[in-house]
Amino acid sequence: MTNKESRGICKFCEQDFAKRSMTKHLTGCQKRQETIETANTGKTKDQTLYHLVIQDAYLKEFWLHLEINGNAKLEKLDEYLRAIWLECCHHLSEFTTGGWGSEDVWNAINPPNGYVKNAFTNMTKAVSYATNTPKHTRMITTANRFN
Repeated sequence: MTNKESRGICKFCEQDFAKRSMTKHLTGCQKRQETIETANTGKTKDQTLYHLVIQDAYLKEFWLHLEINGNAKLEKLDEYLRAIWLECCHHLSEFTTGGWGSEDVWNAINPPNGYVKNAFTNMTKAVSYATNTPKHTRMITTANRFN
């Protein structure tokens, strides 16, 4: 049996890409750049965006790329992930660094420090996210910072 390569669609330009090619594509996607320029029109201060690559910890063919403002709270990221991927029954969730059962980011950086920019510091490139569902949904999130 051969492994079929996981693919996804860029929501900016609607083109289809292999999982391994999506990050490179998004860096140079003209439609993405136009969207960013339109969003920045009239703003006095640039915002730092974090490009998050999120994938299931066990089934690597389930993944997504998203961008989030560094000033967004982890609570908003949690709400978004629940809305588009995980939630069915109001399960508890947590963000951690260094793998399961390690330092709890959610509690360690509660407001006023519970922001995306504080979770993904220069030292922390990956944050784990887990819910207490019967199958314990777990995802790995990695981040690149864009100014």
